[in-house]
This record gives sequence, C-alpha cells and structure tokens, in this order.
Amino acid sequence: MQFHILTLFPEMVENGLQTSILGRAIQKGLIGIHAVNIRDYTQDKHNKVDDYPYGGGAGMLMQAQPVYDAWKAVAKPAEGKKPVRVLFMSPQGKTFSQEMAKELIELYSRRMKAKGFAFSPDTEQQHIFEDHFSYVETDDQLRCIEEIKHDMMRTAPMERLLCGDVGFGKTEVAIRAAHHSVPHSSV
Repeated sequence: MQFHILTLFPEMVENGLQTSILGRAIQKGLIGIHAVNIRDYTQDKHNKVDDYPYGGGAGMLMQAQPVYDAWKAVAKPAEGKKPVRVLFMSPQGKTFSQEMAKELIELYSRRMKAKGFAFSPDTEQQHIFEDHFSYVETDDQLRCIEEIKHDMMRTAPMERLLCGDVGFGKTEVAIRAAHHSVPHSSV
C-alpha cells in the first residue's frame, strides 16, 4: 500500500514516520510513504505557495494551483491499478479515529462485493446528442467523459468526483452521463 502525503515540510513528515509502528511497516515493505513537496509544483519563481485571503483580512491561505498540481501528479493511477483514494485533512473535520478507519474498511468491503447495474455502450442517439454540443472538448474533458462512461459499463457501484474550474465543462460531462442512462431509466 502506497501513501502520498502533500506537504510543505516533506523532510519533517518522512523523518517522523520512520519510527515506531509505521517505521517498521516501511522497513518490512508493507507500506510505502512518499512526502510530496507542494512547493515543487508552484509556478512562482520563488516557490511561493502562500496567498492572501480574498477581500483582505488577517491570515494566509495556500494557493490552489500548486496543491492541485501536486495532487494531480500523485492521484493518477498507474496502468492497470485501482483509482487512488484521497483523504483531505482539515482542521474543521472530525479527528480520524480507529472507529472511522474500521467503518471505511467495512464500507469499501461491502462496496467491492456489491453488484451494480452495467449500462450498455453508447448508442447512435448518444452520439447524435453529443455532436450537438457547441464547443470543442479539451483532452481532460474527453478523458473524464471516457472514464465515466467506462465506469458506467461496469457492474461495480460507481463513485466519481469530477473537479474543475468554472467553465471547465463539468455540467456538460454530467449531462452526457445522465443522457447515457436515460435508455435504462427503469433501473
């Protein structure tokens, strides 16, 4: 099992995880931990990742661009591998506990055993519908569309989060998936 931790302090994270139970698991090859330096993904020549709150005020924020680019670099699954699971840690969230870990394990165990509905491949009507969109898709949009349709044709229950900036075309991608499911509306 591989863990990627996005951080501004990779040395501190890696040194802290080399001890105790996690350190022994790493030494035995049971898990791998890679601390990713978010600063490596900034577009600022000074490796700046901080930003000011919108509208002013006290405090500092992280720029979204370097965090997102670092995430994209590690979240892409390797050829033939399962999609990467993402846990986003925040001070506003609940403290992660053994009970939460157990619940997640049980949830994903049930999901792996569950059978969902497999939608059929695109029909001629789907192609006609998609040909009426009045813009040229980006490579990322085309990849997302294909991945979502591929997931829809599997019997495994589907879960997918589609992220993108305003104007990315998320709605159009979702409308394609919804239209794809209409012939199966009795499901």
